[in-house]
Amino acid sequence: MKIAKFDIPEKGPSSISFWLLLVSLLLLLTYNTQLAALRLVLVSGLMFLPVMYLYGAALSKNFILSLLISIAIMVFLFFCILVNSSTFQLSISGPQGEIFAAIVGFSFIFYLEIIKSKKSREINTTRLLKYFVMGYFGILVFDLLLRYIQEPTCFMNYFCRKEAKTVGLFNTTNVTGVNIATILITLLVVKQAKNFKFLFIFLHLILLTTMARAAIVAYVFVLLVYFVFKSHFFVKLTAFSISVVLIAIIAIYNPYNILSDGSLLSKIDFLNQTLVLAKGADLRELMFGYGASFDSVATVLNVNGWSPHLPFLKAFFYFGIWGIIFYFFSILVPVYVVGTKFIWPLLVNQIAALAGGPMYSPTITCSLVLIYMCQANAKKGKYYEQ
Repeated sequence: MKIAKFDIPEKGPSSISFWLLLVSLLLLLTYNTQLAALRLVLVSGLMFLPVMYLYGAALSKNFILSLLISIAIMVFLFFCILVNSSTFQLSISGPQGEIFAAIVGFSFIFYLEIIKSKKSREINTTRLLKYFVMGYFGILVFDLLLRYIQEPTCFMNYFCRKEAKTVGLFNTTNVTGVNIATILITLLVVKQAKNFKFLFIFLHLILLTTMARAAIVAYVFVLLVYFVFKSHFFVKLTAFSISVVLIAIIAIYNPYNILSDGSLLSKIDFLNQTLVLAKGADLRELMFGYGASFDSVATVLNVNGWSPHLPFLKAFFYFGIWGIIFYFFSILVPVYVVGTKFIWPLLVNQIAALAGGPMYSPTITCSLVLIYMCQANAKKGKYYEQ
């Protein structure tokens, strides 16, 4: 019986494919800049670089079918905008441009194809991950320094955190915080955090400087659940018992008026108002949404002039029932593709999104690619019998 070893060539920084993939992954996390013109350029890169990467590559058998389905979904989304064209407002900045997050989701099919292609199996995943973490860390440090320079008195100051969270390179530090938290948990689940000890620690410090409470709480909560889940039965039982006691205390005594917090109540208001509107909606609204702009949706929702915050509610108000179906489809596909490891970054991302998240999260796509490639890399060099 002969023992053979897989011989897989690996492309590093000398390869154009390496850089196309690296830049694409970084854009998934950093496109949300303050400058609208720059943001448009970065979004264009986010969508077209994967197409350039796949040029000349052998495509998977079901890619054409997946592409046609994606095109059909995009046609439907544009039709919803057309139906609600009287409320449409052209904007790509801040919450005013949140409807375009769904359009950016068209790029997902190409990133999904990237991880399936032979071209990606030839990429040196170890070096790609190293360059990715170092590159992302460098961008975050630049943003941190810029935030400090622009608002030195409000930096890490919760009394004027609004001013501190809306300066810097990116649109808001809430988005930055969610991205960092998602990547941190991704590095943990693929067991790569130990290879970036210094950077891993400093990424936590940068996360704290964002003052993105939802992202920080989501990360800490999922991190605790992750470690409990990985522990033996006694730890799981103890954690469950403590959780039950804490929930009971909060429900009975409402310490620090947690249950009366305006942010929490607004989320409940969103859900209650959505149910009321859905019950009284006509067929057009249920099928094609309630409006094609932030202002129109916020007016219909009528909750302090805010948009729905929760991603699946945004999908419903902008694109109707089909929007919700497309939304859940977009987060279930990665779970199917890479397995249960993807659940952890997905949880961080979706819990943090309760404070306001996009209908399509490029960060989740970045996490998907990293997990898949690390899993594939773990299989390289294994022996088989023939």
